[in-house]
Amino acid sequence: CAASPDGGLTFGPAVPIDTNLHICLGLVGHGRVAPDGTAYVPAAHCQLGAGVMSTANNGITWPTHIIPNSLPPANGFDPSLAVTPSGWLYAAFQGANNHQKVALSKDGAAHWANPRDVTPPGVVSTTFSAMVAGDDARAAVAFIGTTTSGDPFAAGFGGSWDLYVATTYDSGTTWTVAKATSSPMQRGWIC
Repeated sequence: CAASPDGGLTFGPAVPIDTNLHICLGLVGHGRVAPDGTAYVPAAHCQLGAGVMSTANNGITWPTHIIPNSLPPANGFDPSLAVTPSGWLYAAFQGANNHQKVALSKDGAAHWANPRDVTPPGVVSTTFSAMVAGDDARAAVAFIGTTTSGDPFAAGFGGSWDLYVATTYDSGTTWTVAKATSSPMQRGWIC
């Protein structure tokens, strides 16, 4: 990542953001910036689970924070973060069972609540998280899910995918999930 002091006209030098012995590999999600200026980037595949890399010094250093009990799947895409106005972080990612998980940190990714599985009954695989937050207590994550068993990342997978949205109004204690599509938004494997 590289930081710009002038709104993107110029950038400082690019630096690696996985500075902890490359424990996070593969795809990362979109960066988010907290009101205090701390920048965060979610990672789906860290050696010990899903993770979040952060910088509080304009991109000079990027420590990695692993979300406990978040073992990732063999294939997973697009973890997502949302930052509340007071700086709480909601992280959405695929768990080892391909279910949609959400974890909450109230202290800048230093500590995390155990991830909640927000996958509705009957859905066996999810991917492509998109997390948003309002105030500290309110957040939502959209994701696509399939009810077809099998490896959704392998050629020949015959399932269809629908959009789901999970919402919380009590800081992630409970989640309500709604199917947002009436016909599939994708058919077949995720490649």
